Amino acid sequence: MKKSGKNIEKSRKAVEPRPYTLQEAVPLLQKVKFAKFDETVEVTLRLGVDPKHADQMVRGTVVLPHGLGKSKKVLVIASGEKVREAERRARILSAAKTWSRRSRKKTGPTSTR
Repeated sequence: MKKSGKNIEKSRKAVEPRPYTLQEAVPLLQKVKFAKFDETVEVTLRLGVDPKHADQMVRGTVVLPHGLGKSKKVLVIASGEKVREAERRARILSAAKTWSRRSRKKTGPTSTR
């Protein structure tokens, strides 16, 4: 049998094997973290809906605290008509980002891709 690490053993001793309320779980999670980075927490919810029915679909969006991360730069090596196509696509993407920023300022957080 594989032996667990010392931090995992400390975490297991601090957590009882029972369901926790959200108000109890968050401070406990903050107490038993040992990594030097932001750890991932997985939440499972039983909603009691049937996703096969259209009126019971569950959808949602999450606004990340620092946006979607770093912006990406793209290099295009082309000639002729492909140069104009790349410039046109770059203008469209730039306009979409500007529109996205403006809509967030006016109406609050929105989901962007």
